[in-house]
Amino acid sequence: MGRAKGKGRKENKKPFIASVTDRNERSVSVKVSLETKVGEMKRRLAAAEPTLRADRIMLFSPGHELDDDEKTLADYEGITKDSTFSLLIIVRLIVELIDGSFFWLQTTSHETVKHTKNAIERTAHPELPAASMVLVHNGVAVLRNDDRLAEKGVKDGSVLVCLVRRPEQAQHEARRWWKMARRLCDFCGKQGRISKPTFPRCSLCSKRRYCDENCQRADWEARHSRLCEGTSEYQRILADAGFFREPDPADPDLDEVPDQFGPW
Repeated sequence: MGRAKGKGRKENKKPFIASVTDRNERSVSVKVSLETKVGEMKRRLAAAEPTLRADRIMLFSPGHELDDDEKTLADYEGITKDSTFSLLIIVRLIVELIDGSFFWLQTTSHETVKHTKNAIERTAHPELPAASMVLVHNGVAVLRNDDRLAEKGVKDGSVLVCLVRRPEQAQHEARRWWKMARRLCDFCGKQGRISKPTFPRCSLCSKRRYCDENCQRADWEARHSRLCEGTSEYQRILADAGFFREPDPADPDLDEVPDQFGPW
């Protein structure tokens, strides 16, 4: 998109307040103009919110990833003073590879494990296909492909161990971790025994596991009722942020806890 000239250039220089939200529904307001560079907008966000770092921010507007710090907002077609903005926080993870070496991986906590495996393959291990990788966090929890990193407690500085499904000894070890992961409560962290049945999952999203109904109820009331991907409320939040299109199925009753364990 070319630079505006004349009257259009003057309009682009007029300041306005941009409200930027993150995945935790926190909002940060900063004064910018359409001539403000993306990198400068990140620095102003970091100055307005001490928990943010300019070099750890990814900015989005519906239909756009603002991925070039040297571009202005006006350089992205369709962005106006009325546009909405959202941000994701970049985290740096330590990945231990199968040969015992380590390297830093930069991603965001909302990314899926599948995306992380692909990033490892591109960044450090092109000869190891992502489909053959098994990622382990905290020495116990095996990360499934559809897990998001934040859901499993992966944060800045976390260590991920990268195993492979072959040779056989690695496959055997990975199978043991898989069994342990199915017996790990996502709310209280209780670890069940391999000899015992697997922990039930949330009946709506099939991602969160619980050791009993008390943990499921507590997690639902604390946060999962808003973040459960099986609810229309979660899809609406994503749609408002411009990430996904809102689906059509009938809305579940958000006042009811998913009946994974039977009647209360």
